[in-house]
Amino acid sequence: MLDGIDGTGIRAGIYGEIGTSDPIRPSGKKCLQATAIAFEKKRAEVQVHTFPWAQAGLEASRLLIDGGVDPGKIVICHTVIEFDVPYIVSLLRLGVNIEFDNFGKEFFILKEDRGFAGGVFARDIERVRLTVGVGCLYLVRMVPAYALPVALLSFCLSFAGVASFLFGTAGVRALLPAIVGILLLGILAGLAPSLDWPLRGWGARLGHYFMQHLGIDVNVAIDLGQPPHGPAQATKLLLAVRGRIFEVAAECNGFGLLTSSLLLAVILGFHYRLTGLDRLLLLVTAVPVAIVFNALRIVGICVATSRTTLPYDLIHETVGVIFYVAAMALLWWLARRQAEPGLVEDAKVEV
Repeated sequence: MLDGIDGTGIRAGIYGEIGTSDPIRPSGKKCLQATAIAFEKKRAEVQVHTFPWAQAGLEASRLLIDGGVDPGKIVICHTVIEFDVPYIVSLLRLGVNIEFDNFGKEFFILKEDRGFAGGVFARDIERVRLTVGVGCLYLVRMVPAYALPVALLSFCLSFAGVASFLFGTAGVRALLPAIVGILLLGILAGLAPSLDWPLRGWGARLGHYFMQHLGIDVNVAIDLGQPPHGPAQATKLLLAVRGRIFEVAAECNGFGLLTSSLLLAVILGFHYRLTGLDRLLLLVTAVPVAIVFNALRIVGICVATSRTTLPYDLIHETVGVIFYVAAMALLWWLARRQAEPGLVEDAKVEV
């Protein structure tokens, strides 16, 4: 590892495979402990052979980690011979790597015939499924939210490629609204945590602006959730209307309305066969429409609650539906208006 092999100057790149058995015998433990000591001088990858039909990889990993080996440098070999998902997940939770290295081996070995190995080998199709599953688990756990749109873009392009192969250009054109909608929904889902507070802030500020112009006594405040006594609470955005306090919670950020508005803009753009520029304009217009109508929804809820004795839940749901439908109707009207010149020309040609 340091000076080279047999005076050649060619240095080994890994430790291993370090042989272990089930259970790990004292001699095997000494080999692992010695590897941990060597790792302090040369931080190379450590590959560990384990008995494939047992779970000795967990003990081997802990011995190495306790000895100071970086879990990210540990590789437990032969983990796909037996289809043992809980064991594999337990290894991954330790932070070590797992090695799928027996593709092509689909047979049975009698332990009596070969004392160091014996059991049923998993089928390759099971190994492929497990590989895909572990890959998805890695993406969910490790890929940040902002990378989700990239993954969805890859999926949408792959889906479009399959559609083109099966149905030709016409098939891609027919499925394009769905493909763009899926991509847009994925982008919004990835941005949802980041958009929460900005959307709430816009809703509260616009609501405050509208109510002030209606002559309603209203104030906006932020409760940092840090009382002098007692545990800290979450930060809250508050509206005080006619002496009554309303919280602009996460459920009031208008994200659902924004998502629906953008998806509807995509669908209408394709439905009315708008030009690329008109589709883009409709998509951009959907954002302020969603923000403004969400603010109007907040205003409607605050005003109706402060002036009537109806149950709050009834007011909240009713007003929400009214402004939701109104926003969708406005987008539909805008899309239809953009399409009118084309429809008139088509009508003239038919006459």
